[in-house]
Parts: sequence; structure tokens; C-alpha cells
Amino acid sequence: MDREIHLENDIIRDPCTTRDELLTAMTRLLRNRIEHLPPGRLYQAILQREKQCPTVVNPTLAIPHAKLGDIRDFFLALAICRDGVEFAPGQRINLVCMIVGPADCQKQYLDVLALLLRFFQEKGSKILKSKDSDILKMMNIAIRSLK
Repeated sequence: MDREIHLENDIIRDPCTTRDELLTAMTRLLRNRIEHLPPGRLYQAILQREKQCPTVVNPTLAIPHAKLGDIRDFFLALAICRDGVEFAPGQRINLVCMIVGPADCQKQYLDVLALLLRFFQEKGSKILKSKDSDILKMMNIAIRSLK
């Protein structure tokens, strides 16, 4: 993989009251890591993608994602909502992993998405019960497998 994957070290935890509030917090967290990104641009890109097709991938997980033309690397953020948050009509989820990647890296983008889907299928229930440091360690091991 020729582009770096940056995993945010802070995990957003409860309370997660609405999808929009959660997406705002996650995009704010990632925007602080991405240089030269105008305020609101990432949030709007994520919302646009959600309007095309909600990114709930199973009963407990959503992976909102967006491609931006002016970033070089991939950025990930994680949120855990033990009581769930309604992410799409009638769909309450507990885990959200946001991906932001460069627009010109479709294959790598799909590789990152596939890796995260496998990771959360295998470890999803364990993540809900784990400490943040353990979750980040597990995710970093998974991410290194792509390199």
C-alpha cells in the first residue's frame, strides 16, 4: 500500500444521541488530523455519501466513508455507542468506523473497506467490551496487514 493509513487515537464514546451529532464529532476529530481541509467539507462529503446509500453494513456497524481529491492518505476514526444510535431509519448501531481517503486510490480504498469489514465481523462483540487501548492495538495490527 503506497498511501499511509492514520488511525485516530481518540475513540468517541457515549453518549451518542443522533447520527448527525455523531458524524459531526467524528469529522471534527479527523479534520484536526488532515491539513488544509476547509471546515465543513469532510462533514458534507460524508453526508452526501450517506444520502446516496446509508453505510450501515450489519445490525451493529456503520462505516461512513468519503473520498476527497485533495488528501493523500487514509484517515480512520472509531465511535462506540453502547446504547446504540439510530444511524438510518429503524437501524440502531453500536459501532461506527469512519474512513476518509484520497479520490484517486480506488483499489486501496476498497482494500481498506474490506479489511475493516472483516475486522469488525471477527471482533465486533469483543470491541464493545474492550478498553480503548486494546481496541486501537487490535486495529493497528489489522491495518499493518495491508502494508
